[in-house]
Amino acid sequence: MLGWIPLVDVDENGAYSDLVISNNNDMPKVLATVAQTLVAFFRLRPTSSVIFRGSTPSRTRLYRMAIAKSFDRP
Repeated sequence: MLGWIPLVDVDENGAYSDLVISNNNDMPKVLATVAQTLVAFFRLRPTSSVIFRGSTPSRTRLYRMAIAKSFDRP
């Protein structure tokens, strides 16, 4: 089974966009919410895998750094 969890903002026209840059500093909160959801998901499907990919290479790198930073904490 393959599914997508899009991380989007609402643009100035009210449309969802994964390319807009909002600079509202909510990425840590959004990723924490995704992480909590994944914990619940893996309880139900422990043999599943998840792949994170941004809509652009720079967003993929940003998400990778944020995820790695969360694992660096004691």
